[in-house]
Amino acid sequence: MVMEQSDLANKISELCLNFYNKLPNGNKYKASEWTILSAICMQRDTDKFDIVSMGTGTKCIGANMLTANGDILNDSHAEVLARRAFIRFLLHQISCVKDNNSDAKSIFQLDEKNKRFKLMENVKFHMFTTSTPCGDASIYATNDNQDEPDTKRIKLNDTLPDGFTGAKLMFDEDVEDPMEQTEGKIRIKPGKGDRTMSLSCSDKIARWNLVGIQGCMLSSLIDPIYVETIVLADGTPYNQNAMERASWRRFVDAEKFLDFPFKLNKPKILIANNKMKFKFARNDKERINPSANSIIYCQLPEKMKPIEVSVSGKRQGVTKKHLLSRKAHLKISKIELFTEYMNILSEFSELKLHLYSNTINFDDLCYKDIKTLPKNEYYLQWKRLREGLLPNWTTKNDNLSNFKSFFCH
Repeated sequence: MVMEQSDLANKISELCLNFYNKLPNGNKYKASEWTILSAICMQRDTDKFDIVSMGTGTKCIGANMLTANGDILNDSHAEVLARRAFIRFLLHQISCVKDNNSDAKSIFQLDEKNKRFKLMENVKFHMFTTSTPCGDASIYATNDNQDEPDTKRIKLNDTLPDGFTGAKLMFDEDVEDPMEQTEGKIRIKPGKGDRTMSLSCSDKIARWNLVGIQGCMLSSLIDPIYVETIVLADGTPYNQNAMERASWRRFVDAEKFLDFPFKLNKPKILIANNKMKFKFARNDKERINPSANSIIYCQLPEKMKPIEVSVSGKRQGVTKKHLLSRKAHLKISKIELFTEYMNILSEFSELKLHLYSNTINFDDLCYKDIKTLPKNEYYLQWKRLREGLLPNWTTKNDNLSNFKSFFCH
């Protein structure tokens, strides 16, 4: 029996909020602090739901803090953390394919013929969030008599009302004011001082709806994964048209650039009506300061440390002595996810031989080599989209991807 959309939204919302409330670190925010919560919920068949990743956060590091080591999270907005934790979950599920232990049964199967891992047909994924994503999804008319807002102006130090975003227009947009509330534009995440290089959550979600939420690295092993729905918590200020526009409608021309199994994903946008609110959501009376910390969860065995707490893109609580060591790395950082990927390839030698020539020294591969692999269709599809549809999309320096993993035989 198919679940009604309202029931599905309420089910996912209730699961996510109750799950968060039970996390050991979930109640450590101060009375004056607010944050955003996002999660990925896995659905098996029609009635089995699990929270497989979750993140809280509102911060982003500036361009001057970017490193070439892959050890600092550039973007700690909740939606991005939930997605990075989801990648960690997928890597673990792939590693479980070789595990004969029934308790570790994977959601993937190895397709020997095509040398790829196939997701079980009864598995779907949903995204949950307690805030409208920053960027284009947050720009909409609040007057019920208007279908679309006029171009609006606002200063970054203003308290943003509903229908506005703090995300800035790109450097090369021909506008005097980067805070102009023009619809449909690609934007840089909000921030004061050192400007970030991270795109808004609206733009990142749109990218996930084009080439999948699994990312480029994993695309050499699996087909793209798309979320079925985006669910907002009850009471979240939002606009249905703006959410759809930001998530996929503004890039509808992408379909002519995409080849199967890639597609323009059109997730259903749902909002819960179960009266359940996120207790650390922003309000104008008490919770007025965005928290600097983030809580990250990934569905993993306890011995693998499924919960992390971060600040400024690194593990919270690390002493100054170890700040530059691996002890400070979050498990969802690029270098740690890359290491897990390399470990998987070492376990599945037939995949390694399929993807890489025998003449290549496996130990010398860097992160950029993996992401630009000619056999990786994600890389080719995204390159085509960039050239034909998204020329303004930000590009980070290649030197930031030249790091190697901690893989060892």
